[in-house]
Amino acid sequence: MTAMTAPVRRWLCGRIDDALVRQIDRLGRQPDVVAVAVMPDVHQGRVVPNGVAVATRRLVYPDLVGADIGCGIAALRFTVGADVARDRLEGLLERLPGAVPTLKQPVDRAARHRPLVEGLGAPSAPRLARAADRDGVYQLGTLGRGNHFLELAGDDEGALWGVVHTGSRALGQEITAFHRAPGADGPGASADELPALDLDGAAGRAYFADMEWACRYAAANRAAILNALADLVEEFLGGSADAGSFVDSPHNTATREQVGGETLVVHRKSANAAAAGRRGVVAGSMATGSRMTIGLGSDAALHSSAHGAGRVMSRTEAMGRFATRDLGGRVHGVVYHRAWARRFRDEAPQAYRDLHEVMRAQRDLVKTERVLTPILNDKRP
Repeated sequence: MTAMTAPVRRWLCGRIDDALVRQIDRLGRQPDVVAVAVMPDVHQGRVVPNGVAVATRRLVYPDLVGADIGCGIAALRFTVGADVARDRLEGLLERLPGAVPTLKQPVDRAARHRPLVEGLGAPSAPRLARAADRDGVYQLGTLGRGNHFLELAGDDEGALWGVVHTGSRALGQEITAFHRAPGADGPGASADELPALDLDGAAGRAYFADMEWACRYAAANRAAILNALADLVEEFLGGSADAGSFVDSPHNTATREQVGGETLVVHRKSANAAAAGRRGVVAGSMATGSRMTIGLGSDAALHSSAHGAGRVMSRTEAMGRFATRDLGGRVHGVVYHRAWARRFRDEAPQAYRDLHEVMRAQRDLVKTERVLTPILNDKRP
């Protein structure tokens, strides 16, 4: 299939390297791609860049959603202030790994999650249904590693917020692997073409339905984690959750949307939806916290924005460059798992862009509603 080169629009903080430029340019040459928007937190990925939005008319690209389907950030306000004694925070942090596990839930707790998973509907294939019944039940309410986190933060008015970054866990990977298997309909035969599925075909419709299922699962996962955090906040701090404050901001998705008067399939790979009036959360680092945003609905940006600060160096480079003291020096005043710090040096704030620069670069895409400054960060190695 011969492809035209789609327009690529960029909102950048500064110069990007040649390898990343090549990854971005490749997107514009893919079949059926009509527009590409590059966010200020863009950085190189294994196959495609992170921090992009890509629009098509008929084809859906699993690589432009990502394997952690539905990954995103959710935030919830509590009815207490953020001026919390350090010993209270340390006690709460010590309990968090038990309340929000990393890999899977204990058997008794997982059993209580089964109705929630079943309520999401059924995936398209028996293999995926078995995975939902197994991994889906045991991983609901679990955090994940790497750049995933659970945080307590204070806003501009001194209110306390919970913020969580996690996704669909093993199920997103299972769905992606299943639908990228040989035999799927659509292009992807040439070395330069990414695997794609035709939404007019059975395989494309099945992937899209399963992708939407994983997005629902990821949202339920974030809600379960924040509910567990709310229980600990009530126990340690005496506050309850303000349910009306809840914001869920996924950033690995594909959705059918109206953009510029046309219905398009907008893929967001590590990019937030930022339609006019839509609330979102843009994460920084362990030191800089997050920004809660309101979308401005830029057609040129495919109604999208950055999802975070974006890495400026690989995890391998960061682990080799930074010592544990480098991490501690940047997150002074934040309560975190110091005993594990050596194992997540790749998450040092120095490995990320300056969030202020990211927000400046996308001032025509979103406006800041509030600034969230971390006081506790739960990150797992």
